[in-house]
Amino acid sequence: MEADRKAGLKTIPLLISEKKSIIISFLSLFIFFLISFVHYHQLKYWYIIFPLGISTLTTFIFLNSEKIRNLPFYHYGILDGTMSLQGLLVLVFYYVKIIFIK
Repeated sequence: MEADRKAGLKTIPLLISEKKSIIISFLSLFIFFLISFVHYHQLKYWYIIFPLGISTLTTFIFLNSEKIRNLPFYHYGILDGTMSLQGLLVLVFYYVKIIFIK
């Protein structure tokens, strides 16, 4: 936030506070998982729900941990990495389903 403030950026945490932006993040994660669950449950794609749940849980943990939030590469490494993790988990669960369940 300090780097954003010094650069003159108007980011959400600077505009509404870090605490409120984290609450918005938690709500967004919950809504994301709820919509995903309903969608993939109707399609009976259970193998997609599990990796999305794991991804949602890890992102929640990373957002909730103040110790992790203070790491130097938190935004560019850890949070951005959760998007890669989600894609990787979906691929792994998809291929595990193909190999073992058919």
